[in-house]
Amino acid sequence: MIPVQRRRLLSLLLVLSIVVLMSLTARERERLTWLEEQAVELLSSVQRSFSLAAGRVERAVDDLSGLARAQAENAVLRHRLELLPPLEHQLQDLRAENNRLRQLLGFSETRPFPTVAARVVARNPDNWFSYAVLDKGARAGIERNMPVVTPEGLAGRVVRTSANTATILFLLDRDSGVAVGIYRSVPGAEAPVLKAFGVVLGQGEHGAVLRLRVFAHDAQIEPGDRVVTSGLGGVFPPGLLVGEVRQVETDAYDLVVEAEVMPAVDFDRITEVLVVIDPVAGPPP
Repeated sequence: MIPVQRRRLLSLLLVLSIVVLMSLTARERERLTWLEEQAVELLSSVQRSFSLAAGRVERAVDDLSGLARAQAENAVLRHRLELLPPLEHQLQDLRAENNRLRQLLGFSETRPFPTVAARVVARNPDNWFSYAVLDKGARAGIERNMPVVTPEGLAGRVVRTSANTATILFLLDRDSGVAVGIYRSVPGAEAPVLKAFGVVLGQGEHGAVLRLRVFAHDAQIEPGDRVVTSGLGGVFPPGLLVGEVRQVETDAYDLVVEAEVMPAVDFDRITEVLVVIDPVAGPPP
């Protein structure tokens, strides 16, 4: 038997031969023979089949092109969706930074001394609660022993400087100390009442707790009292909030009153600070 493909090829050759004969003799005759009419019908059927097949192929190509475009658009949309969470986090960080800077600006405007704003750029994990490095130094007018504050209160003081950096010692460090006054809000009083003077010392490895030592054995210190710089130490200006008394105790001879003080500043999250350039100067111009 003749294979199907070979039969189709022979049929196509036969049709083509008839078409050629028709084109050669059509000028001399007005009508087609029966065989020619059948050939024309067969040729028309073949053309319609080819046209339908070509249309299907064209539609398939269009479908494939549309699918490829849809896949490309889907990939773009997926990429954009993947970028949304990081962008949202960046936006939240920028909002938080903007709020901190606004607070810092508002704080600096209420203080009667000139300050320089600086950013914390480095901290040592081994001394996280002791030291930090700022992105401004001597060129910005920062010098050793200048106080460092945040909108929440006193953070520490400058201990070293270079042209463009400054190292600050936090209040939490053992080498840190500040003269303070202890104040209490009393109902009916126009201003908080001074209860005693003392000194606040850092505790080093004991974490974010300061130690208050009051030398007046009859001082009436209570939890909730506010601890504020007194200005008696010569380094820190008066009126800066240090923290709040959390627990009070006395020594075995009732001679020294001591207390735990919760710092006003969150030392774990300090990012921007103000360096007090001249604690005894008047209001900035």
